[in-house]
Amino acid sequence: MPRAFTEAQAEAMVTIVFSAGAEALDVGPEQRRQLEERLVLQLRMISKGAYYWYRREQEKMSHHSE
Repeated sequence: MPRAFTEAQAEAMVTIVFSAGAEALDVGPEQRRQLEERLVLQLRMISKGAYYWYRREQEKMSHHSE
């Protein structure tokens, strides 16, 4: 993946984790556990979405070069 793209992906992940950290300070143990589960899901979605987006772009490029 291009560096600029991976940097944008990392920035999105850091933003979500930072926001979740602030939220975790204000909730109890059960809500914190739910927050953790939601955070893991969101990070996986960003990662998988980035991968599939990149693959789609690669396929477009290969079709244009044919």
